[in-house]
Amino acid sequence: MLTARDALSAVARRLLALSPAAPAHHLRALATLAPAGPTPDAPLPAETQQGPTTIIKYRQQPVYEPPTVQALIVDFATHQPKFLAKLPHSLYAAPVRRDILHRCVVWQRDALRQGTHSAKGRADVRGTTKKFAPQKGRGAARVGTRRAPQFRGGGVVHGPVPRSHATELQVKVRELGLRSAIASKFSSDLMVLTTRATRGAVPDGKTRSLNAILGAHYPPRSLGGLSLAGDKNGRAYSSVLIVAGLEEAPASLARAAANLPDVTVIPAERINVYDVLRHEYLVVDHAARKWLEWRLVPSIGATSAGRKRLAGMTAPAIVAVAAPAPVSASALESASVSA
Repeated sequence: MLTARDALSAVARRLLALSPAAPAHHLRALATLAPAGPTPDAPLPAETQQGPTTIIKYRQQPVYEPPTVQALIVDFATHQPKFLAKLPHSLYAAPVRRDILHRCVVWQRDALRQGTHSAKGRADVRGTTKKFAPQKGRGAARVGTRRAPQFRGGGVVHGPVPRSHATELQVKVRELGLRSAIASKFSSDLMVLTTRATRGAVPDGKTRSLNAILGAHYPPRSLGGLSLAGDKNGRAYSSVLIVAGLEEAPASLARAAANLPDVTVIPAERINVYDVLRHEYLVVDHAARKWLEWRLVPSIGATSAGRKRLAGMTAPAIVAVAAPAPVSASALESASVSA
């Protein structure tokens, strides 16, 4: 950096070179300001030269990729492995919140209550409005009407009336409860991800065919499942919740499961915490899995702008994605061994 004294020294050297006939006292004064150094035409010393501008190239930061978990996608009917899919960690490996699950179950069961209980008060029961006994002279308590609750056939005090038992629960809490329910099934190895359950899943739509599939691949793994599977009808499967389709489940699959006890077939839009927890197995097909990931992964609709964008999108547009590429048999074997 050029200081004021250096600037004055440069001016003094230039004046000494251009004015040799200047007075002696002027020359002496200028000589004190101009130290010995190079002539004005000489280049500046090397340490004062400004070098070229150095452009620092910052290393490009890697793009953040959310953690994933791997799972086998099997065929619905044969349970043969088809693909090895990467699933979002925030949905399938989310922390299981037992308190949130309890709140969701209580909220759902409150909404399921009919609320038709009713009792008749003293204004609703049958009886005369005439004064039942004289006010004085009987030696007993005064009685105004026979409809009073202390008499037989009288009204009920503060009895139940028809009302709604539904309570409120925030949408974020419901989504967190559904993520916890799905993660609990996935971590317990009770969640089966299958290919798209189309008409070919149960070709004939017969209950006998679906019963054979469930009995072969969904054995009971808990005491509740053992009690369900050990009935007199020779049933070999436990309770199963099949989530297939988006707005409507496949007709053949729903018809085949209609007469099977403890087997429920619902579309993805109707999945709920209570149904997931009260069934031992959770079976999700490809279309329902894509819808769940689109709806429940927190990073997609975390902001208000993201929620507005999701509100204008249709579920079929989200699910219309290409199927993952098949993997080799060695990769499937290694995945199954590691699992």
